[in-house]
Amino acid sequence: MKKQNKLFLILFGIFVISAVAFSIVASTISGGNAKGEIFNPDGEEAVSLEAADGYVYSGNVSGEIIGTDESGEEIFKTKVGDSRVLRVDIFGDVLFVVDEKRNLSLLNPKTGEIEKTEELPGLFVNADKYGDDYYVLLSSSYSDLFVYKYSSSLELKKSGMLYAYNEDTEEMEKAVIEVAAFYVRAEKMFIIGTLGQVYVLPTDMSSLTKNEEAYLNSGAKFFTLETPVKSAFPFDKDSVIYVAGKNKNVYKINVETDEVSAPVKTMKNDVSVLCGNEKTGELFVFYDLFSDVTVLDTDKMSEKVSFTGEYNMSQAVISEKSGSLFALYRENGVYKIKKYDVSEISKNKIYGIVKTVFVVLAVICALFAAVFLGMTIRNKKTDSEIDFKKVKKELAKNKWIYIILFPSVALLFAFCYYPSVSSLIMAFFDYRSGYPVIFNGLDNFRTLFANPTIWDAVRNMVIFLVTDLIFGVIPPVAFAWCLSVMKSKRYSSLSRTLLFIPGVIPGVAGVLIWTNGIYGSYGILNTIIKACGGEAIAFLGDYRYSMLSLILMGFPFVGAYLIFYGAIANIPKAYYEAAELEGCGVIRRIISIDLPFVTPQLKYVFVMCFIGSVQNVSRVMLTTKGAAGTQIPIYIMYNYLSDNNFGVSSAMALMLFVILMIATFINLKMKTVDTDA
Repeated sequence: MKKQNKLFLILFGIFVISAVAFSIVASTISGGNAKGEIFNPDGEEAVSLEAADGYVYSGNVSGEIIGTDESGEEIFKTKVGDSRVLRVDIFGDVLFVVDEKRNLSLLNPKTGEIEKTEELPGLFVNADKYGDDYYVLLSSSYSDLFVYKYSSSLELKKSGMLYAYNEDTEEMEKAVIEVAAFYVRAEKMFIIGTLGQVYVLPTDMSSLTKNEEAYLNSGAKFFTLETPVKSAFPFDKDSVIYVAGKNKNVYKINVETDEVSAPVKTMKNDVSVLCGNEKTGELFVFYDLFSDVTVLDTDKMSEKVSFTGEYNMSQAVISEKSGSLFALYRENGVYKIKKYDVSEISKNKIYGIVKTVFVVLAVICALFAAVFLGMTIRNKKTDSEIDFKKVKKELAKNKWIYIILFPSVALLFAFCYYPSVSSLIMAFFDYRSGYPVIFNGLDNFRTLFANPTIWDAVRNMVIFLVTDLIFGVIPPVAFAWCLSVMKSKRYSSLSRTLLFIPGVIPGVAGVLIWTNGIYGSYGILNTIIKACGGEAIAFLGDYRYSMLSLILMGFPFVGAYLIFYGAIANIPKAYYEAAELEGCGVIRRIISIDLPFVTPQLKYVFVMCFIGSVQNVSRVMLTTKGAAGTQIPIYIMYNYLSDNNFGVSSAMALMLFVILMIATFINLKMKTVDTDA
């Protein structure tokens, strides 16, 4: 039987290792990687990008336009100015270029020859072409917006300032808008703002007036999307403009009817850039803080495939001639262009199948491991010759005790263990209320580590943890020892009562007392500072004081002094008498008698302080809300939870759970060793 158990244990280990290996492989497959290669011509740093008719055009910080074919071979390099190129676009058979010094240039897209240059009368915002005319958005101070209409030879035909009609005051007001996208379609200009504003104006420019009657008769329309806007992209064959909102939803604006659809697709993360290929009907979606790229079929608005791209996307364009995708992104402060062979991307569906196979293999191995573990346990019980009849008799004898305990145990499993285990499993899924639950492997953890505040939060957690452990152990032990050596029982009792009163105050109320009554503008500390002729200090709003202020909350850190006092009070007097006879001093007595007897209490308080410090969200949530350099992981978890992103929140919870479990295990192990000794 022992040989059989050994075999079962070996098989159990093999299947456990296999399950873990298959899980790791499956989690690393995120839809596959498209074939990408750096495309920067001659290593130049590109800051703007366009592709059309088998050519790729990039503008750099030196004011140069570089034209290449799609293999990267340079066709021309043209100097259009001595400042950064803001915009490169292809309008028909003309290359449209604008630099930082307001120079608008029209170039031959095949030779790079400058055909016309005009200095713009304002700060360039955006532009589009409709028919033979260029429509250029300009600003004079970033707070107003002008539309300039130029002919094909850059002769100014008409211009006007954007005004909006206020229905409440029934007056025309200057429109204040930060432009996210601008398109001219169906004899209408669509100006889309970052806050979700959409202005639909006729191309005859009649709506660019402060005259109320003329504006209302022009046919101009204004509406607001339900979310701020991140990016947009037009599909002329469908007469729609796709708009990505900050709420992860994608909308369609019909350019014929000016109507906005309900969300046609909800993406898994915040969108940063949209681009598309009208020939294939594909919409490419890039994300904030994620390297994943999702390709949507615009006919069904379903996900065709996904692949791994780059972080910090700035712009993306597709050459409809070859189908190649060119992505402009920033890496280590330098802009780079990467070319992707889109024809290879479709092959990445295989990666999804492979990923599914590995997931299934991991589950099968886990099941086999469970079977062999069960057989091993069963054989061990057989070897021990467990008397099941005796066990059954004992259960029947105490049945009422188990019946009484059953409701509590059932509720414990239903409301404690089940949610906890579910939360740990949820860490590996894209789980948001109202949306399908999708297994995404380690994507939630990638999201956490891509969060720009995560490492500052971890650093703050460690600082809080160390100080909480120090203040949670040393001051209470000192108070307890002082109380134990007090000769007057009356004063000792009074001291214990006074020290216990702060513990009666609810935690939230205590935080508010410190926030407003002590650290507030009219709190005790600022009152003293003002009385001494100083200026009030924003203790919780200034980077210099915020962390220290939060650390000192709870002074004088009485904490669990009663636990230590009870332990010291129960030390047999004979030990003290023997120590006194041996001439033992106070320090030696504390080290040799008091501390060894309170070791179990020290371990308990240590673990509780450890857990309480890591889980203390109210300290930040009720004071700084993570501002002024006080962010912590538990508050990041709370923010993701509030943002309906349960998967990422659970991933953070799992990481904190592992940290707490390791600390608790070490403590219990130490306690076991002491007990065995």
